[in-house]
Amino acid sequence: MLLYGRNTIAERMAELPVSQINPKLIKLLIEDKTKEIPDSPTKSCLTGKYVNTIIKNNEKVDRFHQENSFMLTCKSCGRKGKYDVGHMVVNTDGNDSVQSIQTTGYFRCKHCNDAGNWEMPNDFMILPLATVLKQIGSDGQNDNRCSVGKFELFDGSWHLYSSDAENHLLTKINENPLDGYLWNRLGNLYHQGNRPELAVNAFEQSVAIDPNQTESHYTLGNLLSQMEDFENAAYHYKRMLLTASDYRAVTTETLRQILAVGLQGLYIISQISGGDIPFLPTRDELIEAGKLKEFESNVVDMEIEIVPNQTESFYPSAEIYMGARQKELPASIRTLKKPKYKKKTKKRHKRTKRK
Repeated sequence: MLLYGRNTIAERMAELPVSQINPKLIKLLIEDKTKEIPDSPTKSCLTGKYVNTIIKNNEKVDRFHQENSFMLTCKSCGRKGKYDVGHMVVNTDGNDSVQSIQTTGYFRCKHCNDAGNWEMPNDFMILPLATVLKQIGSDGQNDNRCSVGKFELFDGSWHLYSSDAENHLLTKINENPLDGYLWNRLGNLYHQGNRPELAVNAFEQSVAIDPNQTESHYTLGNLLSQMEDFENAAYHYKRMLLTASDYRAVTTETLRQILAVGLQGLYIISQISGGDIPFLPTRDELIEAGKLKEFESNVVDMEIEIVPNQTESFYPSAEIYMGARQKELPASIRTLKKPKYKKKTKKRHKRTKRK
């Protein structure tokens, strides 16, 4: 057996940082539910086809929050490590100062893979305290690493760590395994937690379960575009457009913004590819999705000026793909103006009696 100093290869491997992946996640991702999952799964256990692309090009992914690292001690194994806690949200309603600071970063112990059982250092409290004092003061401006408020999940639940929120969502998914929306919420949690490799797997699972999950297609398009995987990015952006009119999980204004950003991404991709990747879904794609008639009924005769770096210039096009949902937008902010045609009425002539 090869030796490195006094330690065997196996011993040295055991000392390497783990991948910080919840085994419950892997259990829900794999088809064979009887398979044993290790307590500290590696990234090779992830099932998404885009995962390796994200891992290899992780530096290209736009961070949801800037790095905000502290030396934390895991109470489960007693070992210290440097962890990116993400954005800190201070709930001033709480009595316990430490238990009132939520963190958006997704992290688990690098040594034992436990989560949510931390001893925080003294400097962990300095930034939140300064943020609260600033909020009380006259300027009211927050440090972009910390803010005052409360971070809640879509169902109104409150969790101290992202790993706690993850367990809450995984429990819901276990109870409703065919709910693509829940997988989307989990993907958003990982995305905000600066774990894009976990996020992309959750989004892939979301659209595999529900091909009409508009938000997941949108975020997959964004992530793959950053990876310069333009063909797959365009595919998901177009699926976003083709599923939008039936999607009701967001407000109409949010839906329009999502579609506009996606259209902006598609336009840039089309320009980069020299037109080899079409800007919009083709007629055949509209027919295949059963959306041709709906699309043609929403097209209007108006000039649309596209300014590539202005998302708002894509609003009229976005409203076309919203279908009937565009009518839910307040008339004052609607950009797709359909011409009004006056109904012609026949003039009636009075008959005059002859004397």
